[in-house]
Amino acid sequence: MSSSPAETGPEPLLAAEGVAAAYGDVEVLHDISLTLGAGEGIVIVGRNGAGKSTLVRVLTGLHPTRRGTIRLAGADVTRTDTVGRVALGLTGVIGGEAVFGSLTIEENLRAFAHCVGRADAAARIGSAYEALPALGERRRQLASTLSGGQQQQLGLAKALVLRPRVLLIDEPTLGLAPIVAASVLQLLRDLRAEGTALVISDESLVCCDCVDRAVLLRRGEVVGEHPAADLRSRTDVLADAFDLDAARTPR
Repeated sequence: MSSSPAETGPEPLLAAEGVAAAYGDVEVLHDISLTLGAGEGIVIVGRNGAGKSTLVRVLTGLHPTRRGTIRLAGADVTRTDTVGRVALGLTGVIGGEAVFGSLTIEENLRAFAHCVGRADAAARIGSAYEALPALGERRRQLASTLSGGQQQQLGLAKALVLRPRVLLIDEPTLGLAPIVAASVLQLLRDLRAEGTALVISDESLVCCDCVDRAVLLRRGEVVGEHPAADLRSRTDVLADAFDLDAARTPR
């Protein structure tokens, strides 16, 4: 099944066409097709094991495709590695894989800025610390010693430094205290307001307010697409996507 954005012009910013992926001989993604327009946001929703994180890893170049094509602004990036995709404006935040564990927080952010030659690196890093003050307080701490939630914040700080055209983020609020999760969601809204397109994978529905569309993934296949704002009220749709009774759907 294909997902397509609202009016975005003749060519999407990011497009996956017939993408499949496997671990060994076991195929876990089956002919996924989706599109993302410039400045648009989508959330990939599904239960644990549906393939959400694998899809994000494939789109960022961390996991190979078995078949299919991935395009960024019309260019075929299917065989382009993660570093190459970052240079083209696509950045992923995937737990601990979003950071360099042997570097401090400050060194991580400087390394990210160096990747794209940011002349205003110091100003961008300062803005990241303002948005995520807990990182500023720990700027000399090794990233490997941070909690999972703190590493997720550092990954978001990377996005604030890079300001990518497309940001892909896996479970952005997982493991975060409610007040920190709220600040992370606001950061995602702010990034979108500045023109960054978002692809978020999330087992819950907390990110629906940050995006336009929800793509429902079940057992490695796209089984539906709906306006994100309507998703919480569609218990029938969620029950189908999560293989649950309607009364047990997530909120």
